[in-house]
Amino acid sequence: LPVCYRLLLAVMTAAVGESESIAKKLTSVQFMETWCRYDADRNGYIEKGELNAFLRDVFAGADADASRLAAYKAELLQKDDENYDSRISMDELAVILPTEESFLLRFRNSVRLSSVEFMQVWRQYDEDRNGFIEAIELKVFLRDLLITNKKAVTPQKIDEFEQAMVRCWQSCTWSP
Repeated sequence: LPVCYRLLLAVMTAAVGESESIAKKLTSVQFMETWCRYDADRNGYIEKGELNAFLRDVFAGADADASRLAAYKAELLQKDDENYDSRISMDELAVILPTEESFLLRFRNSVRLSSVEFMQVWRQYDEDRNGFIEAIELKVFLRDLLITNKKAVTPQKIDEFEQAMVRCWQSCTWSP
């Protein structure tokens, strides 16, 4: 790996509290937290100042001056900006920051889940184990669901599905 990517993996691994291996993959939740942190304007891309902030944070401990950060940015965009638009999409970030395989891929050929399989899926996405799927956990689930079904994954699409699910949930009436 080029120096930029070895440093990137090392710093991102440390940033999420893992110190064992620079090759350790981020969980889906860690990936979404990273995405949400740097796509500050929520336009579906990490661009310009957001990309600069991302690289400044990534290389904060590496004594990277402005010219070195510019070189890292150019290297990152050359290698991972698939459509050469000088910004990083969610799919492109997923290539840059390796994530664990989607847990849902294990169930992609199943039409119905058993109660045990359902609880395995639930536990995977209820990361804080509080019994609820919160906003970030729901977004991770929806991202994985879209990827599993080979659908385009954009932050806007995830937000659209999340809002639809919340509206649907809020309109339900529950009776004992």
